[in-house]
Amino acid sequence: MAVDYETLIVDLSAPVTTITLNRPGRKNAVDPQMIEEFDRVFDELDKRDDITVVVLKGAGNSFCSGYDIKAHFRGDGMGEAEQKRPQYQDLQWNKSTVERWTRLWNMPKVTIAQVHGYCLAGGLMIALNCDLVYVADDAKIGQPMARRMAMTPDFSLWPLTIGLRQTKELLFTGDLVTGAEAARLGMVNRSMPEAELDEYVSWLADRIALASPGMLQTHKFAANEVADAMGYRAMLTASIHADTVQHYLDENHEFRASVQKSPDMHGPLAARDKAYGGVVTRDEAWARRKSEAASAD
Repeated sequence: MAVDYETLIVDLSAPVTTITLNRPGRKNAVDPQMIEEFDRVFDELDKRDDITVVVLKGAGNSFCSGYDIKAHFRGDGMGEAEQKRPQYQDLQWNKSTVERWTRLWNMPKVTIAQVHGYCLAGGLMIALNCDLVYVADDAKIGQPMARRMAMTPDFSLWPLTIGLRQTKELLFTGDLVTGAEAARLGMVNRSMPEAELDEYVSWLADRIALASPGMLQTHKFAANEVADAMGYRAMLTASIHADTVQHYLDENHEFRASVQKSPDMHGPLAARDKAYGGVVTRDEAWARRKSEAASAD
């Protein structure tokens, strides 16, 4: 059953529902309308006991490039309120952001992210809050916003999936990893050629849906209880507080000011990433560095 939304394509079929982020011209960047529509979809899913598996994917050439910076910083929708609120209100806003996307983690249904192209910042927050994540080999995954703006207020669940050493390296550099490396690190379940991704996820979702809702719900509950024991909730609290503090750093205010003054967003973003060689994977950055060194010799 297809439902009418503007920024999402929602097929509420049972037992497998599919939600497609549908702003392909903006690489499916999250804007206020998409947030409102996601809330509506989540509320609808809460009412549907016949749906046991939910698949999230993106239209066009990417899964999701993150939050729409234009909306976030230029006073469109969420941005205007964010720029004026005091720190204690910003903390509450961050907590509500985490609570929205952890609905994917906590809902009594199996959630699957199907990732291709760019999966960055807030987009990665959405994907990794799903129970299972399958990615294209050449997907580009990371948190470039950590270079200047802030981290996402959930650590992208990195400490639970890739460990502290890798978490620190990716946060400290803002570098990306490919889908293949993300699978090697344990950040996601599996990577594969993009041409196989849709068929594989569809097959797996149907396979999971063979189990009864009760079995799937109790499996998920048990696994999430173990995640809590491993520090899941403490991780969320730490990242919410860190992200809130970062919103008030001088460099964050300077970056916001540059975005507001720019005729488009590309100039400030390019300036932020120039010293890093752009928004690239760390393997690509290192290969470029070795090539430059060899040329200098």
